[in-house]
Amino acid sequence: MSFLSLRLKNKIGFLLILLVFPFFGTEACDICGCGAGNLYFGIVPMSERNHFALRYRSLNYDSHLYPNDPYERLFKTKEQFQMIEILARFKVSPRWQISVFIPYVFAQQTRSEVNFYTQGIADVLVQAQYRILQTDILHPERDWRHQILVGAGLKSPTGKWKFGSENDGSVENPNFQPGTGSFDGLITMQYSVRYKDFGLQSDAQYRFNGLNKDEYRFGRRFTSNLNFFYLLGKKPNFRVMPIIGLYSESSATNLKHDLDVPHTGGQLWMANTGVQVFIKKVSLMAQHQIPISQNLSDNHQLAKRRWLFQIGIGF
Repeated sequence: MSFLSLRLKNKIGFLLILLVFPFFGTEACDICGCGAGNLYFGIVPMSERNHFALRYRSLNYDSHLYPNDPYERLFKTKEQFQMIEILARFKVSPRWQISVFIPYVFAQQTRSEVNFYTQGIADVLVQAQYRILQTDILHPERDWRHQILVGAGLKSPTGKWKFGSENDGSVENPNFQPGTGSFDGLITMQYSVRYKDFGLQSDAQYRFNGLNKDEYRFGRRFTSNLNFFYLLGKKPNFRVMPIIGLYSESSATNLKHDLDVPHTGGQLWMANTGVQVFIKKVSLMAQHQIPISQNLSDNHQLAKRRWLFQIGIGF
C-alpha cells in the first residue's frame, strides 16, 4: 500500500468518525424545560467573522401523561417555553474564538385550565473554541472545504432556581425553573464539509451538570445536529441556503441526594427544515423541527413542534 493511499484511507476513516459521532448518545427527562435544556448550535453562519445575533425559540410539551388512566385529564399539563437569546462570537486569534450565550425565558404551564408562569434570565454560558482545521484558508482555490472546531464551555447559575408554590402562581418542577442552580461544564465539536455550493454540518455537545444547593443534579446530556445545505444564487451579497437534517438529544436520569429521580431521562429525535438568507453582512434564519421519535420521562412527556428565528450580523 502506497503512502498516498494510506493517507487517503485515514482521512476517509476520520471523516466517517466525525459524521457518525453525533449519533451516539448517553444513557437514556426532563429534557424539556428552561435551564435544563442544552445550547443549540444549528448552522453556524459567517464563521470567518465576529458575529452578533438575536434568536427566538419556541418549545412546547404535553406532560404528566398517564394513558388509560380515567383521571389523566386531571394531571395532564401543557408547557410552553419561549426563549430570547443573545449570541456573540469573537475571534481572538486565527484559531481561537470566544462565544457568549445569554438567554431570557418565558415559561407557561397550563394544568386543569389554570395557568402558571415564570420568566427571567436563564443560565449564561461562555465557550472557547479552537479551530483544528480550515482548508479554505490553506487552499482557497479548492472546491472541497473542511472545518473542524472543538471547544469547552462553562455555564454559570445566573438563572433563578427556586421551588415556589401554587399559591404564588409558580410551579414545583425542576425543569420549569429558568436556571439549574449549578455550574455546568460543556464539551463541543463542530465539523462542516462543503463541495462548491453543497455542504454538510455536524455538531455535538456533551454537558455534565454540577450539584446545586438543594442537592439536585440534572442528568448529563448529549445533543447533536446533522444538517445538509445548498447555497442558491451567485451574487456574493445575496444568497439563500435551504437546510434539511436531523437533530437528537438525550439525557441521563436526574439525581436528588444521589438517588435517581423517577420519570427522568430520555431521548428525542427531530427532523430539521429551514432556510437561511445572507444579505451582505446580515444573516436571517428560520427553522422548524418536527418530532419523529421520542421516549421522554418514561413516556410521561410528549415533545411538540419547535420553531427558531434568528437575525445576525458579521463584523
